[in-house]
Amino acid sequence: MSQGSPFPKFELNGTIFEPTQANNAYIFPGISLGVICSGVKHISDDVFLSAAEVLADETSDEERKLGKLFPSLSDIQKVSVKIASKIATDAYRNGTASTYPEPEDKEIFIRYS
Repeated sequence: MSQGSPFPKFELNGTIFEPTQANNAYIFPGISLGVICSGVKHISDDVFLSAAEVLADETSDEERKLGKLFPSLSDIQKVSVKIASKIATDAYRNGTASTYPEPEDKEIFIRYS
């Protein structure tokens, strides 16, 4: 699998990494959820960068030691909510959200919307 385009295995500091699919499995569901819940009308490049940063943060040290670039798919719902919460937080901060009032706890808002 790939991120949408094939990428070969690579070695970094003696560890071999094999890129796997991130866009359809991890990135798009979380972005979509965050965009819909916060009412974002235009999806900028910053939205994708934020999603990628959250995905990287959700990958544990143990997973990285095994050469994994992404968290386990068994954590997909948790990761999607984290990405959506970040997208919503950013949208309210930068004025691109159109759903008001702004929820105090974005993660609870995302989970129960």
